[in-house]
Amino acid sequence: MNAIELQGIHKIFKPHKRPIVNALTDVDLTVATGDAVALTGHNGAGKTTLLKICATVITPNQGTGKVCGFPFKKHHDIRKHIGLLAADERSFYWRLTGRQNLHFFGALQNMSRRKVNERLEELADQFEVDYLDRRFDQCSTGMKQHIGLIRCLMHKPQLLLLDEPTRSLDIEATERFQRNMHDLVKKEGHTLLIVTHNHTLAHILCRRVIMVEEGRIVDERASESVGVGTAPRFVITTDALSPLELRTLKGSIEVENILQEPRKGRALVTTTNQPFALGTTLERIAGLRVPVYDCRPVEPETAAVTTAANETLPASDGGSSMEAGL
Repeated sequence: MNAIELQGIHKIFKPHKRPIVNALTDVDLTVATGDAVALTGHNGAGKTTLLKICATVITPNQGTGKVCGFPFKKHHDIRKHIGLLAADERSFYWRLTGRQNLHFFGALQNMSRRKVNERLEELADQFEVDYLDRRFDQCSTGMKQHIGLIRCLMHKPQLLLLDEPTRSLDIEATERFQRNMHDLVKKEGHTLLIVTHNHTLAHILCRRVIMVEEGRIVDERASESVGVGTAPRFVITTDALSPLELRTLKGSIEVENILQEPRKGRALVTTTNQPFALGTTLERIAGLRVPVYDCRPVEPETAAVTTAANETLPASDGGSSMEAGL
């Protein structure tokens, strides 16, 4: 069974005293159960509108569809099986704590208080959240995003509909999110449809990447990342590393090589293409309390030059005055 089946979806908005907006035009979309799909495209392309139609928050003007096996008109049944994370979340009660909010939303899903407490403990540990008892209006944007993710996952939905899920999250939180979503799709068989401008996230996490432009699906391509377990390589720029720091990092399977540049007082740490190598390496560097100044994907030609340079240097565990390729 497919988790999402849409045919001929049209959506027109008619704002008061403003021009008509053709948000979606003749869109067909099929997402198999257990699949992971990303929607990308410019702002205003129709991605969020398409996501909200799948969530039955918006009704299309034309077209038919099924979500989790139910037609659009059975929106109550659909909502029991989906978890929606909307951008610019406004549905939380700001004077309540995160925990009080989540108990309320759990009750709407017919979850008992005991079951909500058990699930909150599990998800708070999974996302490393320790601020559920803080008032929602006193949480940072990233904290609010985490609470929204927990609400989305609390009732263990079959289909996850996530709009910019890593918005406002730092690098470590983004990597943690990737690991959790990877496990949900690969190990537990959940279905994932996300809207994102983060192409790295889309290719790491999803099997298919769909481009939406001016309300139409204009391109679709398969992503090899989830299927074969590869991800982009990154170069992390840090302070020059001590012998102990070099030994610690070079023993990590997530690190491909390290190039010391003593004259510039820095080191270039290149990660492997394994999923989550970036997050794991950043966590290790943070544990060593080494400052990080830059982090960027490796371009193929840059990788070749870096590797060639490393091959000409003697490997050494010496101090930061020695250039070493590891």
